[in-house]
Amino acid sequence: DGLRVIKVLGCVNSTLEFTDQHLVINGASDLFHELYGKDGDGYHARSALGFASLPTGPAVEVEVIFEIKE
Repeated sequence: DGLRVIKVLGCVNSTLEFTDQHLVINGASDLFHELYGKDGDGYHARSALGFASLPTGPAVEVEVIFEIKE
C-alpha cells in the first residue's frame, strides 16, 4: 500500500462540558490500525481537540499526515 500514518489530528465540535474528544477520535485511530496494522504502518501520534464550532458545521474534522514509502 505504500503509506505510513504519521499523525492524526481530530477536531470535535463540542460543548464546554464535553471532555471525551479523545474517545470520538478513537474511531479514526481504530480505522488506521485496521487498515495499516496497529504495530506497523498504522501506529501514529494523535491529538484530539474540542472546538465550539467548525467551518461548515461538521461534527468532526480529521487531519492526517501520511508518509509515502518507496
